[in-house]
Amino acid sequence: AGLIGLEVGASARLFGGVASLLGCIRDDLRQLGFSAVGGLGRSLTAATLRSQLAQFGRISCALSDSARVDRLPALNGTPVELLPLERRTIEILQGSGISRLGELIKISEAALRRRFGAALVTYLGRLRSTAPENNERYQPPQGYQATLELPAPTELGEALWFPIKRLINDLCWTLQARDLAVDQLELQFELERADRSGEWLNRSEPMIGAAPSGNRLQCQLLEASRDPTHLFELCRQRLERLALDGKVLSIHLQVHRLPPPQVLQEDLFDSSAREQGDWSRLLERLAVRLGEGSLQRLVEAADLRPERAATSSPIAGPAKRSVGKTAHPAPLRGDLAVRPSWLLASPQPIAEGEFQLLSDSERIEGGWWDGNDVRRDYFRALHVNGGQCWVYRSLRPPHGWFLHGWFG
Repeated sequence: AGLIGLEVGASARLFGGVASLLGCIRDDLRQLGFSAVGGLGRSLTAATLRSQLAQFGRISCALSDSARVDRLPALNGTPVELLPLERRTIEILQGSGISRLGELIKISEAALRRRFGAALVTYLGRLRSTAPENNERYQPPQGYQATLELPAPTELGEALWFPIKRLINDLCWTLQARDLAVDQLELQFELERADRSGEWLNRSEPMIGAAPSGNRLQCQLLEASRDPTHLFELCRQRLERLALDGKVLSIHLQVHRLPPPQVLQEDLFDSSAREQGDWSRLLERLAVRLGEGSLQRLVEAADLRPERAATSSPIAGPAKRSVGKTAHPAPLRGDLAVRPSWLLASPQPIAEGEFQLLSDSERIEGGWWDGNDVRRDYFRALHVNGGQCWVYRSLRPPHGWFLHGWFG
């Protein structure tokens, strides 16, 4: 059980009034499987007291279907023993003949402060909205996690699809409310295991939170998403390839980071944004079917040397630029910035009579930090076979001309 305070006054008009807003809160709580009692007030302290009285059945719950919001239940008749006061204070009040809140607030603040101290006066002030509240603001976590206990040990298969879909729907509901998305998620399965005598244990070892890698299902997305259908489909495809050592007792969903969503800016005559999203989802499905690391992509590296300007990385994960010692040079003018579509695995020596230069030189040098220092002048050239190639003259040993790539 816990207490959540909401400031609803500023949102009442948006939802069509306080009654409609409370109805939305009630329906959302029921959909999520929570039961709650609520109270309204002009201050958080008053709303809290009314929710506690509703829990004891002394007043109607603000979240009930028959609740009235046009007239708040009076608090004057509240017994002092139900107020969040120290036990000694309550005993003194009752010994003085004060048994109700209405009798207490008739006493002057000076008399209460002199007899009971500032705490009681402050509480009554907050109850009547004459003293400032000292509320602790809710700070949402950086990630997300949720656990769902299954009603009975369950075999791996379609029987797990419904609880997984429920976990993902709850996740996406939270993401929608916070305007966030996920680019990775992990499902951990707590298993029923047999001991040495062959008897099945009620819980698996280790417990959830330290699950072995074989009991985990990880999904990486190319683009952040909060579409429950898309996320469930990725999990379902991976679930079909997962093998577990026992029946599942519970499922734990964990997300470590919550990036902003990739919002498509669609155009009436241009469908490229939607096509890009479809392409990303196709690659995600292929990565699941072909296995981890089966699809690779080129990732830019901070290195001037053409043979080290890019590296490969699994496509089913966020691209990260490789760390190098230098930054890329400023954009070059005209044809100097052109690079060949086919770069040879290693430069090949070429005779000067086998090509004709077509461009000015482009100086590339670097690599002193790793012992592979290069200094080259690159040119676009016409090969004797009719193709356009990329050649360079090495200014460091071994000297000479080298063929490094071909233009399409």
